[in-house]
Amino acid sequence: MLNEIIILRNFSMIDSVVFYILLIIFFFWIEKFKGWKLKIVFISLVIINMIFLPSLDDEELLKKNELNIMMIDVGQGDAFFLKFPNGETALIDAGEKTFGFDNGERVVFPLLNHLAVSKIDYAFISHLDADHCGGFKSLIARGMIGQVYKPQVDSLDIGDLKFESFLKKYNVPYRYFKREEIHLGNANLYILNEPENLNFLPVSNNEKSGIIKLVYGKTSFLFTGDAEKNSENFLLTKNGSFLKSDVLKISHHGSSTSSSKNFVEAVSPRFALISCGIGNKFGHPSKKVLDRLQRIKIFRTDKDAAVLLRSDGENIYRIDWKDFKK
Repeated sequence: MLNEIIILRNFSMIDSVVFYILLIIFFFWIEKFKGWKLKIVFISLVIINMIFLPSLDDEELLKKNELNIMMIDVGQGDAFFLKFPNGETALIDAGEKTFGFDNGERVVFPLLNHLAVSKIDYAFISHLDADHCGGFKSLIARGMIGQVYKPQVDSLDIGDLKFESFLKKYNVPYRYFKREEIHLGNANLYILNEPENLNFLPVSNNEKSGIIKLVYGKTSFLFTGDAEKNSENFLLTKNGSFLKSDVLKISHHGSSTSSSKNFVEAVSPRFALISCGIGNKFGHPSKKVLDRLQRIKIFRTDKDAAVLLRSDGENIYRIDWKDFKK
């Protein structure tokens, strides 16, 4: 059984002042009204104002008709929330679920509630490592996932087989990564995997990672899961200059097994996103990788917490979500 979460409204200082003034007015004036009808009218007006007035200074965190991308802080794992200009949504990975903590239930779900997102249209599971796919289960059980994209099933991987059985149990349709293009209004999402290509045979879960390029107007984003150098070399051979993107999600949390010099140079990003846990035991991100990113603006969850980027099709902005309230 899923644990219940109580969603509390995020009040600003101005909201609090308005709320308590109305509360004082309520207790001071309620006795002055004779008869239950007048009391009910007065109570209704006070309640309506308590709800309406605090919302007047609310700001829109996820701007409509623009592309919003949030790197969610799930510790040593990956989770990226996307809201497209046409209003559709996607989630690339959802962090880890352990016996003591479920990122899907305790981090991603409350965040989606705060953002007034009740449905994820596209769930992209980069690969079946726990720190990428574990958090999806609670979201699937809540009926929040429309459809799933994942690597081809590994018949020798019991965890993979169980995960597909879980999807079937909750009637969630799923597809395997293959080279294709998905149109999302005036944004285009390209899946660059070629599992049928015998020139590249992945030998690990990391090398099976879904590779996703998102293009909106003149701006572009490349998501690489935990792809390692062999995968990167294959991508370079097959895609060449198409890999060039404004934003690169640094693979494998900044591990030295990924983000080769040739690959980073081919992508030539202006911004790099690194999702990793504070003081993680793996030493991510690697100094070697950080050295390759010296001239690139880096955002890291272990230093910056969640990071929100917004594109209007011409420019990419970082939005300071801490200044917003909802």
